[in-house]
Amino acid sequence: MKTSNLLTACIFFYSINLFAQPGTLDSNFGSNGKVINPQGNGKTVAIQADEKIVVGGSSAAGFTLVRYKSNGAIDKSFGISGVAIADFGNEGIVNSIVIKPSGKIIAAGGDGKNFAVAKFNSNGTLDSSFGINGKVTTNFFGKRDEAKFVTFEPDNKIIVIGTAFDQNGEQSRIALARYKPDGTLDS
Repeated sequence: MKTSNLLTACIFFYSINLFAQPGTLDSNFGSNGKVINPQGNGKTVAIQADEKIVVGGSSAAGFTLVRYKSNGAIDKSFGISGVAIADFGNEGIVNSIVIKPSGKIIAAGGDGKNFAVAKFNSNGTLDSSFGINGKVTTNFFGKRDEAKFVTFEPDNKIIVIGTAFDQNGEQSRIALARYKPDGTLDS
């Protein structure tokens, strides 16, 4: 992830604080250096090349991304009024985001039972060329499998790492999956 040396983002209960100088809030960002969005929980953050801020987490609607302008205002041109959602039919949570040089956003987490990965276009719509309507799930054991980190390779294959619990739901295992650019598992 590329970040500006003047831009540091911290998330806590969906609160973003930016610092202009070490230890001081940037008063040009949000309200005196802070942005709080009462909808959903922030879990991860990525900075786009244009310094817009993409926050991933969950809300009542599920797998959720919110994009902010570099000044802390919600970017209403993203998704629907600044919010993009991937509904996996279950409780979804985004744990990791990576932004490709093309501007496409890959978000990974879990749907309550499986690894869940969604690919968004730069405008916040789901990328229909990926998986089924922009989404894929991967079942290892079907017991609380959850992706924790996502990245991509130079050939655009997507690597996801997380945890998978055994069939009894007791022992956690490290789980890795690699997807082709279209979202199919790379056998």
